[in-house]
Amino acid sequence: MANRLHLDPDNLRALADRHDLAAARIREAGRIPEGWLGRFRSQYGTIAEPVRAALIDYFDRRHRRSEQQAAKHERTRDILRAAAQNFESRDRESGQDIGSRGRGFDGVPASGGPVPGSLPPTAVNPVIVNPATAASNTAPMPVHGRPAASSDIREDVGPAPVPAVGPVAASTPNRSDVRTPGLSVRPSVFGDIARTQEGAARVGDSARAPAPPSAGGPAGIASAVPSAVAAPGPVAVPDQGAGPTPVSGLPAAPLGPAVQPVGGVAASPLGTSATGGARQRPRAANADIDSGDLKAARTLLSAVLHAAGATAPTVEWSVAALRSPVGMALFLTTNEGRGWLPPGLYLPRNVSMPWRRDDAVGVRDSDRATWEHHPDPARILVEFARIWGPTANARLTALASSIRIDPALREDISGAASAERVEPEGVLDLRWPGPHTIDRLGFAGSADALAEAAGVPRASRAAKGIQLGVDAHHRVRRAGATPVAAVPVEQLRERILALLEAAEPVPEQWWAELRHADSVLGEAIRSHWSGDRDAVRALVFQRRCTELVLLLDGEPGYRRLRDQLYAYEQIVKHPAFADSPVVSAGPMGGVVPPPVAVPERSAGSDGARVRGAIVVPVGQPRVGSDARPG
Repeated sequence: MANRLHLDPDNLRALADRHDLAAARIREAGRIPEGWLGRFRSQYGTIAEPVRAALIDYFDRRHRRSEQQAAKHERTRDILRAAAQNFESRDRESGQDIGSRGRGFDGVPASGGPVPGSLPPTAVNPVIVNPATAASNTAPMPVHGRPAASSDIREDVGPAPVPAVGPVAASTPNRSDVRTPGLSVRPSVFGDIARTQEGAARVGDSARAPAPPSAGGPAGIASAVPSAVAAPGPVAVPDQGAGPTPVSGLPAAPLGPAVQPVGGVAASPLGTSATGGARQRPRAANADIDSGDLKAARTLLSAVLHAAGATAPTVEWSVAALRSPVGMALFLTTNEGRGWLPPGLYLPRNVSMPWRRDDAVGVRDSDRATWEHHPDPARILVEFARIWGPTANARLTALASSIRIDPALREDISGAASAERVEPEGVLDLRWPGPHTIDRLGFAGSADALAEAAGVPRASRAAKGIQLGVDAHHRVRRAGATPVAAVPVEQLRERILALLEAAEPVPEQWWAELRHADSVLGEAIRSHWSGDRDAVRALVFQRRCTELVLLLDGEPGYRRLRDQLYAYEQIVKHPAFADSPVVSAGPMGGVVPPPVAVPERSAGSDGARVRGAIVVPVGQPRVGSDARPG
């Protein structure tokens, strides 16, 4: 496109990997067959000495040419990798510099995030959220941010990007054939460019202007929603720890209370559902109450449900919109662990979570520990809004959930619009990486994990994945008592890891049994919500271990390694996880019972727990050597 240049460090690293592979192949092709030349005289006699001399000269010249060509490829490889690193460093520095330019203006932080202590939006002093009508708005608009590099590339090439300084606007697939009355449109940068319609909304207007919803979050999510529902607006580049960046160019939520879904099911304004009628589609009695904030939250949630598909059937989701004088922020969470995300999901960089410390200033670890055991993800977001909202001068304006919202909870948020039982819809496709989306490691992983993913060579990715699976398996086993429901899957993981460490093939039946056992763990977690909290957390750790082993089924790759590092950190980086001393590996006397088959249903539904419940099958080597008789 004219006047526009897209540079992706991952693509540069992918090219560098190809040059590295080409250099290795050229060197192998130019290798001198020393063994064959050494046997040449004994095989053909001295009469063939002139031929031998000519062959030696030929192979020597070929070897020198191969070395020269390989050296050129390696120089190009080094230049590309250095360029990718330099590009990312300059990109981060530029983003920080842009954010620093906004300091000192009206007390608004450079991140553009919600401003603690500023005046809340009222009917007297409305918040103008569209750039076209921002002439009288006292709050400065956020500065334009930079485009972010894609977090993923082809499965077999390319290391991970250095973690971004802050969330940046995401992009969406083109849906130019989708038209919703009353919605603004902005061009899509995911695929083809869609036709746009300008729209604006102002709180307190007597006649409601077309209200463009969004499907993103704290940093300009307007660009992350489908082209039929996004509005133009600038994006802010946040500083670390300044809180999530708001959404510009979006309508403010109505000041009146939300009207709950009643009557039959109405057609969604975002297009047809991608799945069957598994979830009832919500509908508001008054179209004016179904605000742009609710549409943004519902669009994001439906896209996430569509992308997650069958990878997380036992997990429920919720999205909340919080609006401050600066803009709107969207928060996403699940009800498993601390907002666990399934593999294959690519979220807009500007969406946030209550579990991210940098975007949840003022939230204590004790609060997160309580949320971790809520079966209702909507309640997690409501409680987060109560804590974080006053600090950021933000209020909850919309709440969308994949399940039924508790009536008591809905009564508590009567001033916010809500939608329950949101259906999956593929208007916004989050199943593939894009220039403004990021995988789960880039979204919620640590800087150490991102650097580690980028530093693992291609040839070592398979071994690294096995190492992560074995280490997590032993850590969780040593951490304490094993829930009865997790005993069979723990034994099956042990058998599979033993074969993988021995470089032996794993029977397909074992992989199928492990997947079934993982679904059993998911149901066990759901059945224990009202029981022992430690038992629930132990089951979640067991499920993350199983996820790590399941990720070893298939060809190793860069994306797969990033998913493995994310699942690994969900265990070892958990504040409540403690690597306890080694427990007993089996019965006294060294007698090991035969393997236990994976049951069709959860064992020990009462949540009972046994210590040291690891049984190693006869004839199979143990994984590692850290277990000692107790």
